[in-house]
Amino acid sequence: MVKGGKLQIAKFIFFLSIGVVRADAAPDSTEVSALIRALDGGDLPARTEAIRRLAGRGQEAVPDIERVVAEGSWWAREGALEALARMGERGLPVLVRAARSDGREEVRRFATRMIGRIRRPEGREVLVALMKDAHLRSVAAAALGEMRDTVATPALVQALDDRSVSVRRASAAALGKLCDSRALGPLVRRMGDSHQSVRFAAAGALAGIGPPAVGALSGALRGADPLVRALAAEALGKVGGLEVVPPLLTAAEDPDWGVRAAAARALGVAGTPSVLPRLRAWL
Repeated sequence: MVKGGKLQIAKFIFFLSIGVVRADAAPDSTEVSALIRALDGGDLPARTEAIRRLAGRGQEAVPDIERVVAEGSWWAREGALEALARMGERGLPVLVRAARSDGREEVRRFATRMIGRIRRPEGREVLVALMKDAHLRSVAAAALGEMRDTVATPALVQALDDRSVSVRRASAAALGKLCDSRALGPLVRRMGDSHQSVRFAAAGALAGIGPPAVGALSGALRGADPLVRALAAEALGKVGGLEVVPPLLTAAEDPDWGVRAAAARALGVAGTPSVLPRLRAWL
């Protein structure tokens, strides 16, 4: 290949596309240099291919990638961190070091996100620990959600009481991805949060958990706060199924018009033909 940044990587991608270069071939040192340079370029296809190729190189590319994390521009560091995440377990140690101790907050936050993509128990433990970091709590919570590991449920439930709105919101959303019944009660309580975005995140999480959340949401329809009742009705509509119809029909007679409207919408979303005559009667 001819040396020279964009030209070199562009030629590489062209040869790859026509089969002259095998996609699984290990790149030589010159090629690695070109791939590293492509991380900092404005050519998105070349950058994407460079990330993929560097990740495919495996452990032997880690030192070069780690140098980019330490010394490169933000654009290059982001690409390097993504390449490490694509390596999986082999890239995890560098990501952990970056998340824990890099001097730039944006690097620590992005590395934390990438740890969540790997879905390894070691990474989960790191993320739970990072939830104690004031600058990383919300990112770590979101990353735990990406892991889909219910071992993280207690830490995320505890974070629902955090002083930070962004942490409570991220923790609620993450619990929706874990689908752990231990989170049902805490999420129902968060539907009464003082901040709207947290309330919506909690309701969305309960809807995401699906049928196991029907009992908790039905109970929330009997709560004192009309806003919580309305959110519970909307979440039940998203869950759907025949099981949600009786509590929603009851909610449709709620003294608060907002709850009644939410229940009517939910019955329509649930898609149960048997309730159509009742809905028409309310028109």
